[in-house]
Amino acid sequence: EETVEVKVLEDPDPDVSDSEVTHRLIKRRRRAIDDDDDED
Repeated sequence: EETVEVKVLEDPDPDVSDSEVTHRLIKRRRRAIDDDDDED
């Protein structure tokens, strides 16, 4: 999933603002962290 985040940063959607992209990355990262906590 890390690769997906990097790809988004390298090739962002032209219709999406940088702040929106960053917000999506943070939201996705938080979800991944929550999943790790649940497994742990």
